[in-house]
Amino acid sequence: MPILSKNSARTKSLQAVLDAFSGSYAQLRGVSEFGAYVAAKGDRAGLSWNDIAVIEVNEAFACVVLQFARDAGLEDRFADINPNGGGISLGHPLGATGARVTATLLNELDRREARYGIACMCIGFGQAIAAVIERV
Repeated sequence: MPILSKNSARTKSLQAVLDAFSGSYAQLRGVSEFGAYVAAKGDRAGLSWNDIAVIEVNEAFACVVLQFARDAGLEDRFADINPNGGGISLGHPLGATGARVTATLLNELDRREARYGIACMCIGFGQAIAAVIERV
């Protein structure tokens, strides 16, 4: 699956399968993912948790997903958070985590025929990044 701009896709007669339209990063070691998610989801995209079908949280440690679910008030939606496993079970490919998380999210959005998902990962030194992905 190539990742390229909409203009490049058009010139190559390729059909887009996703659109990343909002993103953010946060800086607070261990819980950065939640801050980045909130900024991407609410502040920039104007979505609520009810709009988000799938949430991919790349975790270096299992506690990251647990803390994220608690902070977001999503303890009742664990089936929507890393539904196929996360970085611990699927792998944490050094330098390619973003591609792995985004591809996993897109595959699950396709499977569910859902519209929105969020991809989030820590990127070292207490930072995190999140992006709202729309299946088109």
